[in-house]
Amino acid sequence: MFGPPQYEHTQTGWIHWLMYALAAAMLCVFCLYPTHPAVRIQMPVMAVVFLLPAFLFRHLTVRDESERLAIEFGPLPLFRRRVPYAEMLGVGIGRTSFLNGWGIHYCDGGWLWNIAGYDCVVLELTEGRTLRIGTDEPEKLCEFLRSRLSASR
Repeated sequence: MFGPPQYEHTQTGWIHWLMYALAAAMLCVFCLYPTHPAVRIQMPVMAVVFLLPAFLFRHLTVRDESERLAIEFGPLPLFRRRVPYAEMLGVGIGRTSFLNGWGIHYCDGGWLWNIAGYDCVVLELTEGRTLRIGTDEPEKLCEFLRSRLSASR
């Protein structure tokens, strides 16, 4: 990457707070009934099952990296994707539904990366692929991507 990014935005989700609360409740049950056979193993394991994704999916950062767009969940960026601008054919603003959910998954004929809310930017990629990026500032991201696409053509 050369110089500062022309676009960078981090959106923080809210669902991790719910997952932290559920993990805390499970640990409280474990502390209250540490000798109960069902509680002794299940509650600590389930607490970890809730804490790990809550930590890994706290926010979504979308950033310009000179020749490509970087999308990553954090604070520990184990889940990230880089999309070269050369692979982008078009961009538009869209909406997801409650049924589409949040996180990373395949839906509606393409991949969705979303942390919260229903606004998204829809990228048309080469080979008929589609990528939806959830954001709380779809107009700004779409404008930036359109300027990148027009400059590269």
